[in-house]
Amino acid sequence: MYVGNAAHAHILAASIFLSTSSSEHPPSICGQVFFITNDAPRRAWTVHRLFREELGSNDDDGSKKVLVLPRWLAKMMACVLELWAKITGNRTDFRRFSVMFLTAIQWYNIRKTKTLLDYEPVVSLEDGLKRTAKWWIEQHFSPQRSRKVE
Repeated sequence: MYVGNAAHAHILAASIFLSTSSSEHPPSICGQVFFITNDAPRRAWTVHRLFREELGSNDDDGSKKVLVLPRWLAKMMACVLELWAKITGNRTDFRRFSVMFLTAIQWYNIRKTKTLLDYEPVVSLEDGLKRTAKWWIEQHFSPQRSRKVE
């Protein structure tokens, strides 16, 4: 989710609150929880790949093959690596939690947000990723520098 969309939703909520707060009844939005998204469901790995491309990290010239592991195999491998890390006193970034998080398929329903706040995203997922990558690069980010192990 792009932060501009979150700010937009907050402004909508504040407008509703302020326009109805003078009446005796509290606004219908008080105490409500709202999901704010770009309203463009994507799998986590798709968003990660899009962001890498926007950062200029497309070191894939088409000759590399993406290896897709079954979830059960990745969980088993992560379990073995976690055990090995515990035995050797090292750490691993390849954990069962990471496998479960990255392979989870979940969407957030924003129907209530659209209905009560009259919310529509003002920035698309793709545009939000482009803007974020541009900002990141302007802050002296270099994909090659992030790969260095110190």
